[in-house]
Amino acid sequence: MIDILQKLNKGLGVRGSMIVTTEGIVIKSILGPDLEEDRVAAMASAVIQEIQRCLTKLSLGTLTQFILTAFHGKMVFQDCGPAFLVVLTEKSINLDHTLIEIRGAAFKIKSKAKIED
Repeated sequence: MIDILQKLNKGLGVRGSMIVTTEGIVIKSILGPDLEEDRVAAMASAVIQEIQRCLTKLSLGTLTQFILTAFHGKMVFQDCGPAFLVVLTEKSINLDHTLIEIRGAAFKIKSKAKIED
């Protein structure tokens, strides 16, 4: 799975990526030097849990993808089966191509997780 994250991180404007469970347990992570793994995992977990809770209350199903845009960057949350792929990007990134890469990476992660089970 590290190879998948490495490939993602080579994308223009990508600051780091991780695979994290909804409980905040990091499965794999490659983050830039300015990003703290524990902090990113805790935030990702809190966001995922809250969004899933709200989606359930609204009868909208489960979370598949979410993009959080903040003043200094973006976080993309992509369901990858047993966990979520979280990708941090620069603010100015055009996500069109990057989202295709993220979906492909999530598919590969999901496939690897099934094989390893």
